[in-house]
Amino acid sequence: MTAHDPRDLWRVQLKLECKAFDDVGLLVTVPCADPDPLATGHVVRYCDGSTEVAFTATAPEWFVQQISRHNIDEIVNQPAVPVEQLQADGRSIELAHFHTYCFGDEVTAAEHPAITRDSAEAYSIAIDGQSVARASSSRSNDEAAELWIETDPAHRRRGYATSLARAWATGVRHAGKTAFYSHLHDNAASAALARHLRVSPLFEIIAITLN
Repeated sequence: MTAHDPRDLWRVQLKLECKAFDDVGLLVTVPCADPDPLATGHVVRYCDGSTEVAFTATAPEWFVQQISRHNIDEIVNQPAVPVEQLQADGRSIELAHFHTYCFGDEVTAAEHPAITRDSAEAYSIAIDGQSVARASSSRSNDEAAELWIETDPAHRRRGYATSLARAWATGVRHAGKTAFYSHLHDNAASAALARHLRVSPLFEIIAITLN
């Protein structure tokens, strides 16, 4: 059984990244083999328009106050503004803007004669004996998985990524898991793939790391 509420799904995705909220609502890294870096602050806008701000246990109070005084929609729409203000104070800041989606229950594998299932959550397309496109789980646990996909430049715009993504999502969904897809805000090719796949938008995240 998979979650459907966007807030719950963010927490499911956090578990994939080896992150969680502690008892007082602060983000911490949890033990795992390969944890993702933990940003100092997260500004989240869900698909229903609701918002959330989360900080790590090590976020300094001045940082929390600076971010919290901004309107969340303004941060998501123009994330460079608060970052520029922090940098003007001599702070070193890194920003990442992500979009996250999930595949629905109705996803069905696209028929493509060249698709090979290489493992439980890995698929590829080979042309003339050469692998030209691949899809697999960048992260996976017993509750969810997140899509990683790559097509060789000479074989793009032929529908391979769409076919492979659907095959991957079908396998993940049949295993009873949530199938996530995420991309950076400025990755036009990944955004176009999301539109072709008709995946459901879940949330946008502005991850701000204080160095």
